[in-house]
Amino acid sequence: MRLLSVSCGAVFLIFLLASFPVCNGDDTPVAEVIPWVLIADPPKLERITEMLPYTVNLTLTYTGSDQPTYATPETVFAVKITMSNSLTVALSTSRIEFTWEDVVEGNNMTLTVTGQVIGYVDLIFVMDILPKNGSVAAETVTVLSPYLVTVIRASDTLDNIFTV
Repeated sequence: MRLLSVSCGAVFLIFLLASFPVCNGDDTPVAEVIPWVLIADPPKLERITEMLPYTVNLTLTYTGSDQPTYATPETVFAVKITMSNSLTVALSTSRIEFTWEDVVEGNNMTLTVTGQVIGYVDLIFVMDILPKNGSVAAETVTVLSPYLVTVIRASDTLDNIFTV
């Protein structure tokens, strides 16, 4: 019981500290808590077999208390996906677009990941907030990083015969 109260207190303290901006010596903010979160289902792709496609469901959420002023029906939230190793996996797209309606309603977008060669890769998801589609980004934030994908070799009949 004591362990539970200590861990709840630690979680509350972390939440409390995360809600304050970090400042340097002259009281100018250095970093703020970013209210944008990209939720991936599954949380990571471990041991996917090469040459088979796997689907990742992505949901963009806004955890701020008020609707941001830039969130209009014309606003596009473009999530760009980069990789630490471009040879390990192939992606169905390198950019996924959400609207404010998608964010409010919790709509999922899908990303198909196909293992190309044995290895691992980190996917980094960065979001550009575009006032209108095709415009220059008003803000760019990292919404999910890193997303681990590990690829294993596909086993075939000859592998099984050799193992036996």
